[in-house]
Amino acid sequence: MCLSVFASDIKSLPYKDIKENSKITVTESDTWSQKVSRKDTSSFIRQGNLLKRQDNSLTIDTQCKYIFLNDGKLYGYSDSIMRFYEFVPSNGKISIKELDINKVSSLFQDFHIIAISEFSKTTNVFKIKKKRGEEKIMLINDTKKRFGDYEFTTNNAKFEQYNINNTIGVTKAGMIQFAKSGESAKNAPWFILLVR
Repeated sequence: MCLSVFASDIKSLPYKDIKENSKITVTESDTWSQKVSRKDTSSFIRQGNLLKRQDNSLTIDTQCKYIFLNDGKLYGYSDSIMRFYEFVPSNGKISIKELDINKVSSLFQDFHIIAISEFSKTTNVFKIKKKRGEEKIMLINDTKKRFGDYEFTTNNAKFEQYNINNTIGVTKAGMIQFAKSGESAKNAPWFILLVR
C-alpha cells in the first residue's frame, strides 16, 4: 500500500504557541492580550501547563501543551484528552469552557475534523476519501476515552512524531493507525484511518 504521511507540528498550525515564561494579560474588557506593561502585576506567566498570575493570587492548570491567542480569546489543546478549551475571564476569575467540534472547525478551517465517535464501533475504522493535494486531518475526542500516549503510526520509517498528536498531513492513499505507543491491548484500542 502506497503511503505518505507526516505529523503537523505546532509551527504548521495557524496559531502561534505562547512560549514558556511569556506574559499575557486580561484587559479591562475581559479579553486576552500579549501586550503587557511592566507595571501590570495582574498579568499571567505561562509555566508549562500552568498560567500563574504575576502577583501569585491565581494559578490555572490548563492541562494544555499548546496554548494560543486568537481575536482576544485564549485557547488551549490537551494532548491526553484530545480536546480544545477556551479560558474565559470574567470579574477577576477565569472559567474553562470546552470547545465543540463546530468551534474547532471554525478555528482550524484548513483541517478535516474527525470525531472519535465517527469511527466504526465494531472495527474502530474510519474511511475518508482523499481530496487533491495535501489532506490535513485533525482528530477530536468527543468520548470519555483518554489518549495520553497515543500517536499516529505507519509503516513509513521516515515518519516523525510531533507535540500535537492529533493532526497529520496526508498526500497519498493508505492506512494510518492512531494507537497508544507500543501497545495494542484491549484497554488501549487502535483507531484506523483508511484514506482512499
